[in-house]
Amino acid sequence: MLNDTWVQNKTLSFIPPTLTVDDIAILRTILRSLCPLSIVSSLLVSITFCLCKKLRKGLGILVIAMCLSDMAHELTLLTASDSISNNERLCFTQGIILQFAASAVIQWPWIIALNLFLMLVFSEKVAKYKNYW
Repeated sequence: MLNDTWVQNKTLSFIPPTLTVDDIAILRTILRSLCPLSIVSSLLVSITFCLCKKLRKGLGILVIAMCLSDMAHELTLLTASDSISNNERLCFTQGIILQFAASAVIQWPWIIALNLFLMLVFSEKVAKYKNYW
């Protein structure tokens, strides 16, 4: 529970005091309006992946893995609410999914870049057979 100091000052102790509760509400609104756009974009990439057989190898697999991680990340951000934080098991489960998805969203572009580097410097065969991912 939040203490009385938070209610009086309208700031959170772990966030710089320049952000008020109203500022945080605006940021939350922006986040919740952009998450569906990201989910739709990832779904369109996934549908394209399923429809085009040429994309179902190498970098296409890496990109689809990144899209799936992004969708999981955005869905956990969208479903975050006070009702989940009041339920210990749901909060714990959502925290695990969010930590995994957030880490994956950060790591997949690096893995794709490594794969592209191997393809450019050596050859596509090296990137294909040295599956670092």
